[in-house]
Amino acid sequence: MVHDLASSLRAQLALSANRPADALRELEQLQAVDARADQVGSSPYYSQGLERFAYASLLEASGRLEDAALWYGSFSASSIFDLVFLAPSYIRRGAIAERRGRPAEARRHYEAALKLWAGCDPELRPFADTARTRLAALGAAPADRRGGP
Repeated sequence: MVHDLASSLRAQLALSANRPADALRELEQLQAVDARADQVGSSPYYSQGLERFAYASLLEASGRLEDAALWYGSFSASSIFDLVFLAPSYIRRGAIAERRGRPAEARRHYEAALKLWAGCDPELRPFADTARTRLAALGAAPADRRGGP
């Protein structure tokens, strides 16, 4: 566990020093952590939410959008400790869907983030506003414009 925590710390230090390749390498090593299901569900470390979110961000920044979307999609079922990353992961998945030319998918992700952050703390409002702005830029879904399902 100490080795794994050290890898996580090295990844965070590499990110703060603007060394994304080093951070990515450290985070890839962490994917091999062997943990039981009860450990993942009951431990903020074993769920590796911070590490998974950072990894997804690095994949996105490097243009590996499909891989990034998969990793961002890992926050809804693993651990209660992952819930802090759920709304931000929806926003990032929305941005990826936009980049991939999938406006309906992007809308769904932005709407999911806004639903989670409907009454968010003031510190989170800028992030919710980003989702609101992107959703408005995408416009209403075609079915919504017709007034039908």
